[in-house]
Amino acid sequence: MSMTESQKPLFDFYAQKRARNRAQALGGDRFLERAACEGLVDRLAAVTRNFEKAIWIGEAVPNEIRPFSRDWVCAEFDAQELLAPDGPFDLAVSLFSLQWINDLPGALIQIRSLLKPD
Repeated sequence: MSMTESQKPLFDFYAQKRARNRAQALGGDRFLERAACEGLVDRLAAVTRNFEKAIWIGEAVPNEIRPFSRDWVCAEFDAQELLAPDGPFDLAVSLFSLQWINDLPGALIQIRSLLKPD
């Protein structure tokens, strides 16, 4: 029996989705998202490798991140915490998507399985 079957989930997928939709509708300042994105740009800029195909775990790839891969695929975990895009990928990136996952080790295993071996 998996952890999600034997225990009540810590995070409610649908409540999180409603809260995210409500926040987007309010249109407030996204300063934390911008700061995290700037940090990610700094880290990716230091990498000398070219990424052909990347997965963005979230709704939309920020414009600042787009130049770091030739081809981006957006995907999100569903209510059963499954991620099902067609891989393999050279790069997997997520900002503020994994914080709502009940089975984080399982999510990381799924992401790793989508990456090219190297």
